Amino acid sequence: LEEFKANVVGIGVLVESTDIEERLINNFVSLIRLSEVDVKEKTIQVEKGNYSLAPFDEGLVEAE
Repeated sequence: LEEFKANVVGIGVLVESTDIEERLINNFVSLIRLSEVDVKEKTIQVEKGNYSLAPFDEGLVEAE
């Protein structure tokens, strides 16, 4: 990141899982939450991620 003169201000992920024992990172924004996986039927169920739960601009830092 240094070569781009950039600072990390947050983490965004495409998919998070509801069935997790331990999260390595707690403060992130997800677009989709994987809520169920049925291996036998080969189906998955998804829902909105946590992006819709908190104000998007919370914690953003303005560029200098």
